[in-house]
Amino acid sequence: MIQFVLFDGQMNPLSERLVFNTNYDEEMAQVEFLTDKESYEKREKVVVAMSLSTSLGNDVEQYLRGNAIAAQHAHLSLSVTDDNDISVDSSTTILSSLLLSSELKGYIENPAYYLQDNTASNAALDLLMMTHGWRRYNVPEVVKGNPAYPTIPFQESQTISGNVKSLVLSRPVVDSEVIIMSEEYGVETASTDKDGFFAFQELEFPDSTSFFIQVLDRRGRDNVQIVINDEQFPEPIDAPQSPHLTPTLSKGEEVIKEGTESNALITKAEQRAKYDEEMRLIYLDEVAVTASRINRSDPRLQFYANTASDQTITREEIDKMQITNFAVYTPLGYQKPVEFYSPQYETLEAKHLTIPDYRTTIFWKPDVVISYDEEVTVEFYTSDFPTIYSVVIEGLTIDGKIIRQVEKIRIE
Repeated sequence: MIQFVLFDGQMNPLSERLVFNTNYDEEMAQVEFLTDKESYEKREKVVVAMSLSTSLGNDVEQYLRGNAIAAQHAHLSLSVTDDNDISVDSSTTILSSLLLSSELKGYIENPAYYLQDNTASNAALDLLMMTHGWRRYNVPEVVKGNPAYPTIPFQESQTISGNVKSLVLSRPVVDSEVIIMSEEYGVETASTDKDGFFAFQELEFPDSTSFFIQVLDRRGRDNVQIVINDEQFPEPIDAPQSPHLTPTLSKGEEVIKEGTESNALITKAEQRAKYDEEMRLIYLDEVAVTASRINRSDPRLQFYANTASDQTITREEIDKMQITNFAVYTPLGYQKPVEFYSPQYETLEAKHLTIPDYRTTIFWKPDVVISYDEEVTVEFYTSDFPTIYSVVIEGLTIDGKIIRQVEKIRIE
C-alpha cells in the first residue's frame, strides 16, 4: 500500500491517491511441510516436520553470515481441521489482513479476491483504493513538522478506585483506611483524600480474581459506606454490513439451498452414527403436542406468605449489594493462556476406548517458532473418521516476509 500526496510550493496538499503495489509475492516465504506417512488410520499419531524453505538461496546465507541475530526465524500458527466439517477460509487470510484490510476503512467483502493476479481483480483493486482509502496519518501536517500525538496512553495496568461516604449524610469521609485483600496480592492499604476518594493503582491480575475491600473511618469505626467505581468501556460500534452478505434468493433457489444443506447435515449425521451406538436417525411424522404446560415455578412460592410479597430479591442481587463498610469486587482481568486439548492415543487401551472422537478441529498450535537452520516437529492424533485434513500455516518471518500455505493429510 503506497500513498501519494501532491503538494504546492507552500506544502499544502492538492491531491492524494492510494495505490497497491502487487509485487507481494516477493514478500512471501515458504515452509517445507513433510509428514511421516502418506496416509493414516483412525486414532493414529501424525508426525509433521516443518522447516523454512531454502529456496531463498543466497538471501539466507547473507542473513546468517555476520548477522547479529543467531539465526533468521519465523513465528507461525498451525491449525488442522476436518474438511467434512469445515472449509478453509480463503476469503480472509493473513495476506489480505496485513496487506489490505488493515489499511482500508469500511467493510471489504472477500478481500483475498483483490490479491489475485489477473486483469479483473487488478482493476477492482484500483477502484477499491479510490473508494475505501483513509488517512492513518495526517501527512500534510507531518510534512510541515506538526505530528499528532496520542492523547490517551495505552493501558499498562489496572486501577481499583472508589469513594467513602458517611452513612447518615453521605458526605465524603477524609483519611479513612481502605484495606484490599486478594489471594494474588495479599493485603494492601490506602487512605482517602479530602473528597473521600481512594485508588489502588498498577494492579495486574488474571480474570475472575475477587478482591475483598473494607473501609474504616479515621477512628477505626465501621459506620461508613464504600462505593466502588464501575469499570468504563468504550461503546461498541457496529461495522457496516454489506447487502451482499444475505443474498436474496427466489423461492425455487431457497428450496434447493435448503435441501442441499439438509442433505449435507444428514450425510454427516449418518457417518457419525456408524461409529456411535447411542446415536440413531429416526424419521417421524408430524407430532402435535396437546398436553398442558408444565408449571416450573419456584418451590418457595407454594407458601402463601411468599406469594404475597411486594418484592423478591434473588441471590445474584444480594451478591452485588455493598454492606455498610465492605464489598467484594471482581473486575475483568487479563486472560490466562489455555492450552489446546488434543487426545493422546498412545496405548492400545486408549485406542479402543468406546468414547467416540468427533473432533472438528484436530490440532491447533499458535506459537510455532522455526529457524532457518533447524527442523521443527509437531505431533497429534487423528480422530475416528476417514476424511481429509486441511493444515493451514500462517505467520511472519523476523524480516517481515509473510507465510500462508495450506497442506492436506489423508485419513483412511
